[in-house]
Amino acid sequence: SSAVGHQWTKEGLLEAARLRRTEAEVSLIERLIADAETRGVELVFGRGVTPGVSGWYWVNGQPAAVWNLNVGADTSGSRSYLSLYFGELVKKGVEEAIEKAASILESVPAIAPKIVAARSNAWSRYPSVYLPDVANSTRFSDVLFEAIGMLIDGSRM
Repeated sequence: SSAVGHQWTKEGLLEAARLRRTEAEVSLIERLIADAETRGVELVFGRGVTPGVSGWYWVNGQPAAVWNLNVGADTSGSRSYLSLYFGELVKKGVEEAIEKAASILESVPAIAPKIVAARSNAWSRYPSVYLPDVANSTRFSDVLFEAIGMLIDGSRM
């Protein structure tokens, strides 16, 4: 167990994920990290009690956090979750891209209500989903990575 203020690393976060989470969750976590490494600007690892990381990408010519992932605590009942940073991205002038990404994410029941709530709040929300609810869904991961692609500057790769 780590004290508050622990600086997480890629290795430490993945090690915690492998100890605490299912194979399907670990696979999705690894894919998210690889996606930010491939298409993104950087990964920013958290300093919290639970292992967290944000994926930063080029959005409308500026580096921006697109998602945040938290592995969760090493306690029963704790779950890993993913948040989408619509509340930050809307400030980057990409409302149309958010709408496109949101419209495909809405096809996944586990996140649909959060997307609907975010839209009705002018995208000032951070829709999130528990990974155990979506990790076994190839539909979710297909849609998620397609949605990220809609939000980011493809030409920067």
